[in-house]
Amino acid sequence: MIANYYTHVRTFYSQYYGILLVPVAQFAAKNKVTLYLGVHAIESWQSAEIDNGVAAVKNYPGTVTAILVCNENLMNVKAAKFLSIVSPIKSRLGPVLAATVKFGTVQRITEYLSSKYNSETAKLQVNLDILGVNIYLFFDPKYNPANPTAILDGASSGVTPSFTESIKFYKAVANWVSSTSASASLA
Repeated sequence: MIANYYTHVRTFYSQYYGILLVPVAQFAAKNKVTLYLGVHAIESWQSAEIDNGVAAVKNYPGTVTAILVCNENLMNVKAAKFLSIVSPIKSRLGPVLAATVKFGTVQRITEYLSSKYNSETAKLQVNLDILGVNIYLFFDPKYNPANPTAILDGASSGVTPSFTESIKFYKAVANWVSSTSASASLA
């Protein structure tokens, strides 16, 4: 059913509370849905995250388009930490299999727009294939609910020129509030 609506799926983790995403990769492969597989940096989970990311690439070739390490933590973690997660994944995959997937990260637009993080984002840009951006429009004081895409366009244009054409820059998440109360499905 998912293949009727999506061709690509991004995950935040390679496992979910002990439920491995390897079966998800199996079903994704069966339905021709490709994965941008998250490998999170939580210390207590890191080994299992890496194990599951490697297994997904090895067991379902062509299904994992990219492995995205860390998520929204550049403000507290240095680029070296991100790269220290990528390195063992590539090593365990070997050069031939590692070349079949891209490696990247997804961070908040706040860090990409702030000059405070320029040296860290520069390291990521040089060493990764993908820089993804999460844009939370409703946190911006310029957000106008009457024209929600204006701020998305402005934020995107503020980030994109900062990065070379040699790297893929993805808008990973763009969220905005649809009402001031919980939706009916959450109430």
